[in-house]
Amino acid sequence: MRYLLGTLSEEEKDRFEEMYFSDDAVFEEVEIAEGELIDRYVRGELAKSDHARFEAVLAASPRLGERVQFARVWKDKLATSHAQPIASVADTYKAPQAGRSWWSRIFGSSAESRVPGLALAFGVLLVLVGGAALFAGWLRLREESRRLEAQQTALEQRQRELDQQAANLKSQAEQLAKGIPPSPTPIESPQPKPSEEPPSPVRATFAMTLSAGGTRGGGSGNTYSVPAGTKNVQVTLNVTDPDYSRYQATISTVDRKAVFTSAWQRISHNVVTFSVPANRLPPGDYTISLNGRTSAGIIEPLTDYTLHIRK
Repeated sequence: MRYLLGTLSEEEKDRFEEMYFSDDAVFEEVEIAEGELIDRYVRGELAKSDHARFEAVLAASPRLGERVQFARVWKDKLATSHAQPIASVADTYKAPQAGRSWWSRIFGSSAESRVPGLALAFGVLLVLVGGAALFAGWLRLREESRRLEAQQTALEQRQRELDQQAANLKSQAEQLAKGIPPSPTPIESPQPKPSEEPPSPVRATFAMTLSAGGTRGGGSGNTYSVPAGTKNVQVTLNVTDPDYSRYQATISTVDRKAVFTSAWQRISHNVVTFSVPANRLPPGDYTISLNGRTSAGIIEPLTDYTLHIRK
């Protein structure tokens, strides 16, 4: 009690705490003494000096404060239960259930009823999880059973085919043994298929090289036949003015309708090369206009190229 009330000297306190933390029996005795001290404090049975010392210790220990609070609640509850007449078990069960929701009846709102409620919830959760696991396992077993059944059906079909082949071979062997030539197995002659034109081979790219035909609006012609099935046409233009920083080519029909414009690009070995989708160049006459861009960003027309695409 002196240790709990804080009246021991520092030397006595150190020796006692050494025993307290090393000897389980002393630890249990201190716990019992602490409970008795709290009960006497709650019932008001401590002397004034001990009461004041315990309140000083209580102010510095939140743990003791919680135990004292619990002891007071328990004391008040005992006092209330002694004051009320004893009710029957049925009345005790029905009274708290009246006016409460099903959720409160299961899980409860007090500390005493919350523990069995949580246990019930945990049990329900285990049942649900177990049911889900069993259902998933059943689905896997059903799928596996279907797969095995399909395999079994395929094996049975294969076995019937092998039995039929064995029977045929046995019959042929018996006929050979009797000197009877086996009947030839009818061979189905392949039905002639209607004549079809062989598909034209697909060519990824068809290349053409064009030379300058003079100034804009005139020049010699360049004629090419683009094979059927070509996806892209690679056009290479021989450039006579290699002094520009970028070049751009525009392909137009004879009525000056543009069908394709290349991106700006640098010259390489005095040629400009770009790719055009083949479906943009049906048979006909075209003009390819080449423009140049100076380092200052000025665009100037350069040379025209004529192109004739035939079938």
